Amino acid sequence: PSSTPLTTKYYLEKTANMSREQYTPPSLSQQGQASGSGTGGFNITGQGSTFEDTSKPVHYLCGDCDNKVVLKKGDPIRCKECGYRVLYKERTNRMIQFEAR
Repeated sequence: PSSTPLTTKYYLEKTANMSREQYTPPSLSQQGQASGSGTGGFNITGQGSTFEDTSKPVHYLCGDCDNKVVLKKGDPIRCKECGYRVLYKERTNRMIQFEAR
């Protein structure tokens, strides 16, 4: 038994006798097919992603009049009440845990 994962072993056997011109890099769909269960490779489903949804509006506080300002992507960065352009992002309600070393 070798320590090489099955997907890597399959890929190495497939590309061993191939010239540089014939080589095509594996795509995400090929890796999903080669791994079978999807455990070895990229997480294509999007679950566990650390990126936040960009379509959600973001809440800010105006630096001049302390008014709450809600902005979506593409909105001008400006207070809707006084026109001030310095906005402070509100703290998140999500629990954030920092690791001390």
